[in-house]
Amino acid sequence: MYYSENSALQTVPGDPNNTRVSDVGFDSKGNLWATNVLSPTSIYVRTESGVDKGFANNFGQIRLIDMSIDPINEYLWCVEPSRGIVVYDPGKEVLSSNDDRWANFQVYSSFENQNILPKCVYADNEGRIWIGTVSGIFVEDCGSGVFDGSENCGTRFPIMQDETGLGPFLYGQSVNFITEDGAGRKWIGTSNGIYVTNNAVDEVVLHLTTDNSPLADNNVTVLEIDKKAGIVYIGTRAGVQMYRTDASIGNPYHDAKLLIYPNPVRPEYSGPIIIQGLAHDSDVKIADINGKLVYETHSLGGQAIWYGKDFNGRKVGSGVYFVIGTTTQNTENPAGIIGKVVLVH
Repeated sequence: MYYSENSALQTVPGDPNNTRVSDVGFDSKGNLWATNVLSPTSIYVRTESGVDKGFANNFGQIRLIDMSIDPINEYLWCVEPSRGIVVYDPGKEVLSSNDDRWANFQVYSSFENQNILPKCVYADNEGRIWIGTVSGIFVEDCGSGVFDGSENCGTRFPIMQDETGLGPFLYGQSVNFITEDGAGRKWIGTSNGIYVTNNAVDEVVLHLTTDNSPLADNNVTVLEIDKKAGIVYIGTRAGVQMYRTDASIGNPYHDAKLLIYPNPVRPEYSGPIIIQGLAHDSDVKIADINGKLVYETHSLGGQAIWYGKDFNGRKVGSGVYFVIGTTTQNTENPAGIIGKVVLVH
């Protein structure tokens, strides 16, 4: 455990027993970053070699409550309730402050003609920045322009068709947490359950509430996703729940062996058959022992789902079925993988 006496973390001025850290995260080089709340050095780093340092900001004492590291530029995007969004660029020399840059901007709503209080921030795999607020979700995608004062760096509402019609996505709702699954779909924890969008964030593909799912509480405060296993961990005031998704993260290539479960599929089982270990966005075909194609689908990330039914929605008979995955990333020389699953009726 690291605290002020054995690291570069600092205490709150006037309170020597209070070392506050609100969020942590690793960058692509294995450096551990943390937000050191209300201390003179609001950003902290510990390198893989164990060297650590704190960095003072340009704004004075600030309270950073949430952080996300942009995987493209490796900027740290942080929520500061009284200031909006604070962005930190550590530069090429991580332990030096000479090439550091800081930026700060408010989250402005053109629909309400005022700044909106941010609650969370998430940098997705494509480097787009999603900001959850007390009144909807905003997107910011100007990259390094945030440090240059670019006029094109304003936040905006994504416009989407949902159950309420076409308009600003989640307008008027409190957004508590944003993350994404292995297929790049956004999972958004709100005061009205969980919203899941497609990869392009122009369609809601799932809305989980206490009315249509086992969700214990509609006020979802935390979402963490095991992208390899395809499991979502949901945090509410009622506790922590698990939810299995139909997507997992995929590599550009297949794993050495497919993981298919349950296997065998017993007569009493009617749930999904999970196929993992596929390359990202693979074509998946299911064939019987004679080579007859009975079903085909497409993986979400590195995972596909089959419910043991044919193209017409009828249960297939007992027997051995081959699962054939083919990559779509290299169409001139696609790689394949084969697994087997046994169904017993």
